[in-house]
Amino acid sequence: MGLLWWLRRLRAPALPKPGNAPVDPNRVQPTAGELTGEFRILRATWLMSKTGRMPKFEEIREESPWFNPEAPPSAVIFVSHRWESPKHPDANGAQADALRAFLGAVRNVHEVRSAPKDERRAQVSSLLVHGVLQAAYFLDSGIAFGTERGAWDAGSKIDDVLDSVGVWYDFSCMPQEGPADLSLVPGLQSIHQLIGESTMLILRRPNDQYDERAWCAAEISAEPDRARQQCSRIVLRMDLVHRPSR
Repeated sequence: MGLLWWLRRLRAPALPKPGNAPVDPNRVQPTAGELTGEFRILRATWLMSKTGRMPKFEEIREESPWFNPEAPPSAVIFVSHRWESPKHPDANGAQADALRAFLGAVRNVHEVRSAPKDERRAQVSSLLVHGVLQAAYFLDSGIAFGTERGAWDAGSKIDDVLDSVGVWYDFSCMPQEGPADLSLVPGLQSIHQLIGESTMLILRRPNDQYDERAWCAAEISAEPDRARQQCSRIVLRMDLVHRPSR
């Protein structure tokens, strides 16, 4: 019996199932309450009640419009954007307007999901409108916050779907007045965990140089440790909001 016979007798080891390995095999998945305690997450309903450009963290600190760790949001929209100027990311209010338009579309689409066809068309004439299509995609496939359930369950029992939606926008949710505020440091160190548990809404416009910004690149390259089948990123063109999709 030669060497070839023995080689044939050997059984090849079972190959591992396809799929990427976790970046950190010892990572403990944070809960929604833990993430809400570490990161200040704006209430979508509060944001919808305001006008003008996105507010600075220090301007709204006393009002405290963030979710409580004891009652965290069910879904979080992590807003990835480039700053319009070194002093203010939303100098002309275009980002706030686009974000409110998106949240308004989320509310409208949710309210008519189970309504008769005529009622649906009266309130949402078509999904093929920029902003409305993204809102429907978020409702159907958005990521649940801090849970193993996977897709977010935007159930019809909610009076206002935005009551359960949080928004994370760096300028409004993190201290901005210099490095003296040490609360900024731990947030930056674990921001990848927040990204991994959120649906990222990427605000774009023509010639915005988003791809050239290091912070933007860092945000979109963050990869959660677990596999996700539903959407994790949605692109919203600020210049196309309310326009028919082509």
